[in-house]
Amino acid sequence: VMETEEYVQGIARRLEMKGFDVKDGDLPADFRLIGYRSQFRLLWLAKINLFTVVPETQVAEASTVEGCTKQALDYGVAQKGRFRGLQNGVAVISILVANSADPDAIAFAQSNLTRRFGAFAWPVLVDLSTGTHYQHEGRVLIGGLFANWMRQQIDNVVPGPPRPVS
Repeated sequence: VMETEEYVQGIARRLEMKGFDVKDGDLPADFRLIGYRSQFRLLWLAKINLFTVVPETQVAEASTVEGCTKQALDYGVAQKGRFRGLQNGVAVISILVANSADPDAIAFAQSNLTRRFGAFAWPVLVDLSTGTHYQHEGRVLIGGLFANWMRQQIDNVVPGPPRPVS
């Protein structure tokens, strides 16, 4: 069983290696770490402001995952979402680190994305008791252009392979 601090520091190191600016002090409640990077993609003809937000909890429930994802998206939009639209978007990876996760929390992480105009958040749930993480699987109907890129960003910063969908 990995400790929360060790896991969060591992994410911080991976974010820095991928060119993110990382903050771990003076953050909103429950946030342990925030990474930020902007990226222009010619394929999209857009600049994406990518935030990786790492909240923590003892036991993750579906409402915890949903609330943390919404709070992370609110944060990203407040920071860089003023001019979002066709050529400027906000993407947020919300990595909830939990000592344990209930089945509803896992199901929520595997099946929900949070969207707003020109902005979306992708929840990732880390269950330290099993050493696995869970994220959206399957097709993304709205914003599908970004799905493979977001999965790649998650793979870059979250240690270990995601648990396969059963």
